[in-house]
Amino acid sequence: MPEPSTPSDVAEALLAVWRVLRPRIDSVMAAHGLSMSRGKLLTALQREGPCRPGELAELFGQSPRTLTDAIDGLERDGLVERQPHPTDRRAQLIVIKPAGEAALAAVAEPRRVAMDALFSCIEPEDRATLVAMLRTIERHGKST
Repeated sequence: MPEPSTPSDVAEALLAVWRVLRPRIDSVMAAHGLSMSRGKLLTALQREGPCRPGELAELFGQSPRTLTDAIDGLERDGLVERQPHPTDRRAQLIVIKPAGEAALAAVAEPRRVAMDALFSCIEPEDRATLVAMLRTIERHGKST
């Protein structure tokens, strides 16, 4: 039986996995002209639908300025567009374009293959347990 771990041990292990995971995701995304952060932004727009820039900044815990730069880049590349808000003339909505949808579709399978390869060392039932534990930590972190 493994020795008990402290919360710091858990955090260090999560960060170590992240340091292994991130370059793999970045590599897959870069091969399709995206970065992980650009992919996350496109995925959020795909999932949430049109959003104000401030809503996206809040969703990602980023400053509005940081998100504006990212949105500008996606817009320049033809992956998103700004549209007037239908009820607030002062606001704009960020909308994913068909090219953005296509970019996400292009990385979906290579990303899945990369993740499958990394996590293949964990049995399916253990992966389910891990996901449940991580979701618990996520919910707790959002509520405190």
